[in-house]
Amino acid sequence: MTNPTKSIRIGLGVLFIVCMLAVVYTLFVVGDPDFFIKRSCRGYTGQSWAELAAASPATAAYIRALERKVGAFGLVLTIGTLFVLFGAFKKGEGWAWWFFLIATAGGWLVNIIFHIFSKSPLGLAMSVVGIAAVLIVLIFTAKDFLGNKSV
Repeated sequence: MTNPTKSIRIGLGVLFIVCMLAVVYTLFVVGDPDFFIKRSCRGYTGQSWAELAAASPATAAYIRALERKVGAFGLVLTIGTLFVLFGAFKKGEGWAWWFFLIATAGGWLVNIIFHIFSKSPLGLAMSVVGIAAVLIVLIFTAKDFLGNKSV
């Protein structure tokens, strides 16, 4: 498909916004991991992040490093997703639709599960919005990507 259909163009726009939000989110995680850690720490440990960090500074440094690593992984994956979005998805290639279903929706689902267990309502809300946007786009564009092709 050389010219994307209207639904694919709309899907591109929505997914681009979701990707940009993911870029901002992951940059924030890398830049200020404490912001997110303190929102989920009590859910796992029963104590505040400040208490845990004061009691064990080395453990706190390790947790910050892990949080930054997760943010960096998310950033790299989101950049890769942008390449798929403006390459194969824009061209209407079927595998790109499946990529967004499996990798992108799956990534948001992992975040939802994490935020449920860590009792983090802010992260949960952000992840629910992310997966909802991706799934709506996939439903909206399914006919263009999957159509009536015989399998």
